[in-house]
Amino acid sequence: PVLGNLRRILPGTTIGMIHYLPSDDPFLSPLQRRYLRSREIAVIESLSGCIVPSDYIARVIRRDSRKSLAIEVVRPGVDIKFLNYRYRRSWPIRRIVTVSAISPAKGITIGLSALRRLRSYSFHWTIVGGAACDDRYRRTVDDRIRRYRMSNRVTLTGRLDADGVFRELCNADLY
Repeated sequence: PVLGNLRRILPGTTIGMIHYLPSDDPFLSPLQRRYLRSREIAVIESLSGCIVPSDYIARVIRRDSRKSLAIEVVRPGVDIKFLNYRYRRSWPIRRIVTVSAISPAKGITIGLSALRRLRSYSFHWTIVGGAACDDRYRRTVDDRIRRYRMSNRVTLTGRLDADGVFRELCNADLY
């Protein structure tokens, strides 16, 4: 809904979803941090607006950017009604969408293990993203899906264009 609202407010624009700022890595040298921040700000300033997961990231962008951007903070989480036991028992199929490269650093196999334990609930997990040069990990993910008997609950779409990603996110109950 937020992405749709931003697109209506800013038609024909480019909107970015910024999850984190790599320049905040505490292990970077000051030179590396300044270089990365300058690259991040250059990319951010090419956008018309962005969606971020925290007030902190919104503050950093507003502080460091010379351009006034539409910034929407959308905190990760689940609506409290999903935690209500009676409501969970009557859930229709819930669509979970993850936009991520399929690589070990993204924890797709951990997500599969967690969702495997939730078989009593209706859900479908769509993972949008390519194998990011790690075909072996992709095969591991495919094997886990088969072994956990979740092929009817998990879809790997591969890479999608911006409109495809937008469509998936608009149809998601949780992302």
